[in-house]
Amino acid sequence: MNVVAIVQARMGSSRLPGKVLLPLVGKPMLEIIVDRVREVDSIDKLVVATSSSKQDDQLAYVVGGWLGVGLWRGSEEDVLHRYFEAASAYNADVILRVTADNPFFHREIADSLIKMLQEGYDYVSNDLVRSFPLGIGLEVFRFEALASADSQASKPYQREHVTPYIRENTNLFRLGNLELTQNLSHIRLTVDTVEDYLNAKALFERFGANVQYEEIVQWLDPS
Repeated sequence: MNVVAIVQARMGSSRLPGKVLLPLVGKPMLEIIVDRVREVDSIDKLVVATSSSKQDDQLAYVVGGWLGVGLWRGSEEDVLHRYFEAASAYNADVILRVTADNPFFHREIADSLIKMLQEGYDYVSNDLVRSFPLGIGLEVFRFEALASADSQASKPYQREHVTPYIRENTNLFRLGNLELTQNLSHIRLTVDTVEDYLNAKALFERFGANVQYEEIVQWLDPS
């Protein structure tokens, strides 16, 4: 079984352009994420999938220049097809989907989801029913499910966000959800705005490059 982590990244964010290369503790945010994904025991390959748009040339240079991981460039708007092409090119049987605006990526959650998929699921996530902080969400799915979505999904939002077709068709796919006993979904750890970035920067500076969301939760609510 070939497990491929595909990190979805682009420079053209409308609310915070270039956010994936903004620095956190002396490294671009994308590098922080790639370093964390590298630590996942269950993956065989790591690929950054960006667009073929000129605005993503700098990002592609960073990936090829010093991050030392696979690179795939495809459609800017049809992210689903970009994922399908990347998964096909790297012979993926199972895909771990990572987005480059979530620097608090959690290795143990990724390993747990990959293991959970082997229980007979087509797709597993920890945010079908949200209990983790926003920004800790991950998805793992089989290549066959991705291929089906790529050939059948027709709505623009299904093409842009990769997995809605799978998540919405529970008659076609077996879905699984990883859930916490405590609901932490009110905590925001993603980077989508300037405020989000400044918050993430402050947390990394306070706790260090290896900060995990559990430390942040404990700091926010020590009781």
